[in-house]
Amino acid sequence: MNSRLILRPRVFLDVLLLLVLVFNPGSSSVIAGTPCLDTYCFFLPYVSSPAPVKITELGTGCVPLTYYAGAAGNVVTTNPNAVYDVNIEIRAFDQNNEFITSTLTTPVFTATLPDQRNPFEYFLLVDCTQVARMEVEIVSWNMTSDIHYMAPTIVMTNTVQIINGAMVGVTIRNDTDQPITNLQGMVWNRGDLEGSWPEPIADYLAPGVTMTFTDTIWTVGGPGPGPFAEPIWIAVQGITEP
Repeated sequence: MNSRLILRPRVFLDVLLLLVLVFNPGSSSVIAGTPCLDTYCFFLPYVSSPAPVKITELGTGCVPLTYYAGAAGNVVTTNPNAVYDVNIEIRAFDQNNEFITSTLTTPVFTATLPDQRNPFEYFLLVDCTQVARMEVEIVSWNMTSDIHYMAPTIVMTNTVQIINGAMVGVTIRNDTDQPITNLQGMVWNRGDLEGSWPEPIADYLAPGVTMTFTDTIWTVGGPGPGPFAEPIWIAVQGITEP
């Protein structure tokens, strides 16, 4: 007799037994609220989707030239979609791990676009010598917006060291098939004392058009950060028709 014909009933019984175990009505993994015998219980691991945004390059501590505690960092997307209206909670604790205070803040841009950092910074009105540790967490966001934000292409950058800072020239181009309006941009790094605030660049950038803007990073004492001492980040975005 063909050996394959002999094995088939055994395979069928194994599969049938597995199905009975998995879908046994006594298993609480199938029907909630029913008694569950340990022999027949199957518990599947809980897998949650990652948040669409995360914090990178986070720094906490004393704000330069002040005695206040502060936090600064960048928000980036974790998938190819834009994320809007991100809210960040900053919490401070003392040496005894007792809660001191907390606040909500937002990145400088309403939209966090793919492949582009969105900076945030905030200082608490608390003496930094009283703060032992800080927690910084993204607590909410939106996946939709009535406004369609767009980032032009950054074609070229040019960094020149100056006393106590660096001057950065940025050339951008509109590679879309429609105009980009209300363009705002900023250049920053960890040591920037001027603050993370975007500046108006242009009201209108037509398709295929190139333009250049300049921004300055100011740091504490000595020569500027230079192009290699600290990462220098650039973000530019505007509005297009949906």
